Amino acid sequence: LWKKRSSVCLTGYRDQGGHMKKRLKQMDPGVIENALAVFLGIFVMAALFFLMLSVISGIQMKNRIDQTARRAVLLMETYGYLDEYSKSDLTVQLEESGVTDPKIRTLGYDKKGNWGEVNKSAPAAYGEKIEVEITGKVDIRFLKTRVRILRTSTSKN
Repeated sequence: LWKKRSSVCLTGYRDQGGHMKKRLKQMDPGVIENALAVFLGIFVMAALFFLMLSVISGIQMKNRIDQTARRAVLLMETYGYLDEYSKSDLTVQLEESGVTDPKIRTLGYDKKGNWGEVNKSAPAAYGEKIEVEITGKVDIRFLKTRVRILRTSTSKN
């Protein structure tokens, strides 16, 4: 009167008296190797994707630092030096871009024709070559390094 219930597994085969165990033993061993290859491929693709994101974020950081350096050169071409307010504003922009401990150095020819550091008391002569050097430390995910950006204006003479 009592019938033994058979269970249904995920593959749709009824397991009656160890039939599934026999079926698993009869499976082709290449199936496991193929699945392993697929999972390994997915893992490698995910690792490459995250590596690509790191590289892209580094390129974006470099572009922001270059824009800040270009802004500093334009200010120096206009005034002949960077005042303290401009330097602090540019320093804040560099810190927002991801540069830690940024330093801005301004060089140029003064009105006497001497090359050196320019400031309000000794500004660069109009039309002469000027340079802005930005140094600091950057941390791009797995890479911690020092950065040095040197931008030079085109002399008008």
